[in-house]
Amino acid sequence: MDNESFLYLKGLNHPNLILVSHTSLESHIPELITAKSNRSKVEYYFTCTASTCSYVFEHNPTIDLLTYLDADLCFYSSPEIIYHELENYSIGIIAHKFYGLWRYYAKYGKFNVGWVSFKNDENGRKCLNDWKYDCLEWCYDRLENGKYADQKYLDAWPKKYHGVYEIKHPGANLAPWNVGQYQLALNAEDKIEVNNYPLIFYHFANFKQVAPTQYYTSVSKYLVKLSGVLLHEIYLPYAYKLNHYNKKLGYKYLHKERNEIYTSNISLAIKQLSRNIRQILCKDNLSISS
Repeated sequence: MDNESFLYLKGLNHPNLILVSHTSLESHIPELITAKSNRSKVEYYFTCTASTCSYVFEHNPTIDLLTYLDADLCFYSSPEIIYHELENYSIGIIAHKFYGLWRYYAKYGKFNVGWVSFKNDENGRKCLNDWKYDCLEWCYDRLENGKYADQKYLDAWPKKYHGVYEIKHPGANLAPWNVGQYQLALNAEDKIEVNNYPLIFYHFANFKQVAPTQYYTSVSKYLVKLSGVLLHEIYLPYAYKLNHYNKKLGYKYLHKERNEIYTSNISLAIKQLSRNIRQILCKDNLSISS
């Protein structure tokens, strides 16, 4: 993790928190330093995913099961039910659950790296080790020869390794690209439900701060209207929480499109025009009080 995050979390003195700095990770896996020199910042982050998991196993050999989680997840109920699903398996992965027109995006990977679990057994360690070296060798923010970032490698896992399980729970990894196919509601206890199943975690992918108190949610990209439970129980509370910690940490927003390095000015203009049209049809910008 970056130094600011490391120092803040270290100051919490949480008994169940073990921190790993990026310098420790690079010292243990020096190939990451080489990767950093020939990749963008986000590509380097992608590269670090499998290496970080490998680092944790190697420094904690008694761990039974290791789960990697993206930093933009927010949990709304216990993930225990997912671990029950994984009991008899070595590797746990979760699909994007694209639907309708958005199945087009499966070309970037059927599975999402938001949640990936590895059991500390032969199958789990073999899969993780292969993934680590795959990413060290090639991990870029573009489609190339059937690869994309750290993500598309997962497409081959169900046939390549024994003991791979695809997590099925509807409330796991709800995200902008799949939320439009589900019914969201509050139950009698004011807990969020997804097609009558508890929401376990939401993936706030492409959630961007575009001004000090304004955020772009990206749900319009999938023609989803930001309203009801999605707005009031998921996105607004998350935006206020982020704003709170931004103030606490003294962070200032800095928004930049991820793919600018690979995209022409004409393509960027078309992309912006498309976004403007979608936002007229499905308003998905948030404004919060400071």
